[in-house]
This record gives sequence, C-alpha cells and structure tokens, in this order.
Amino acid sequence: MAKEVLKSKASVVHVHESGDFYSEAYILKWYTICEFNPDVTFYAYTKRDDLFLPSLIGLKPKNLILIYSWDGIRSSFWWDGAIRNDYDFKTQDDEMKRQGFDNVIYVTDQESTCNFQAHNKEEVKCMDGCRKCITSFDEPLLIKRH
Repeated sequence: MAKEVLKSKASVVHVHESGDFYSEAYILKWYTICEFNPDVTFYAYTKRDDLFLPSLIGLKPKNLILIYSWDGIRSSFWWDGAIRNDYDFKTQDDEMKRQGFDNVIYVTDQESTCNFQAHNKEEVKCMDGCRKCITSFDEPLLIKRH
C-alpha cells in the first residue's frame, strides 16, 4: 500500500472509504504507510476511541489527520434518536482533541456545517477544494446523518 500511494502521486489520501480501524496492529501498519509517504496528507475518520489510547495516538505520524466521528451509536449526547438541544459540542470537541484527535465531526439530524451537504442533498461526497474537515480545527463540525 505504501508503494501504491507513492506510485499514485496523490497529495491527499482518505483512509477507508467505509469501515474503521479494527486493531492496534492495523493502525500501526497505517502509521508505517504514512511515514513511508511523508509528503502525502492522510486523513481518516474513526469511532474507535477505545483503540486510540494516548500511547498509540502519541505515535501518530504528523501527516495523518485523525478525525473522531461522533454519532448516535456510541455517543452520550444522543437521546431517543434525537440530539439534545442543550448538548455542548465545544466541550466535547475540546475533550476529544485533548485525547489527541485532530478534529471531531458530529453526525446529527440537525443542520450541517459541511459545505457539500449544504449544496447537495442527493449524495454525500466531499466538495472539490473544500476539505473543511481536514483543514478547519477551530469549531466543531456537524454533518447530517446519511
């Protein structure tokens, strides 16, 4: 995989179109792939805060952007299928970043702050050139459930 990324001459690689990290050994393999391609920006969404413990996040290569995906399946802010109006996204965002995640995306039924979703209701793919989820880390990002 490391050689394939190098051969592709990609500048940005999205790890996992779908799916997630499943073991520490698998995460370390991706770390190696990232280190083999230092001029490429890699980014990945994960719900596996149980795997990404501080010791493992501390080894994360600088060219890997790790985005925690917070949704109703494993999140404390979800209640009976609807988001609580009083949930403090900023506090949770700060906590996940303290744990070492670069960014947090909240999957909600509320309005989206994703530029693509605001313009296209049919399918969800990144808008060319936006990359807000891998470049804008100041505010929590909301993505409509899809």
